[in-house]
Amino acid sequence: MNHIKHEDRLPLLEVNAEKLDKRRFVLRVRSKKGRDNLVYILEAFEEIGIKVVHAKVACNAQFIMEAIVEVGQANDDSNNNVDDDQGMEPSVLREVVSRAIERSSGSSC
Repeated sequence: MNHIKHEDRLPLLEVNAEKLDKRRFVLRVRSKKGRDNLVYILEAFEEIGIKVVHAKVACNAQFIMEAIVEVGQANDDSNNNVDDDQGMEPSVLREVVSRAIERSSGSSC
């Protein structure tokens, strides 16, 4: 009888976003290796106007990314998740990354 571990069915995912200031975040991501994780994350960022200021990425045994990201200006039409007074909430950034990794789930980094 074959046993499938719960973690084999779903991408092991840990996403932490900490607000540095109104528009900048430190983002830490850890996940199972997946096909094109980084590509999917960058595409998702582009769609909502987030730019990567600095990043370190590794994908040996796991996909690991630590980055400083910056949310675009509030008057940018591509960025609908930013309140001009408060900026983007970390929960929005975590959700964007989680969805991107779910889309990229596959065999290799």
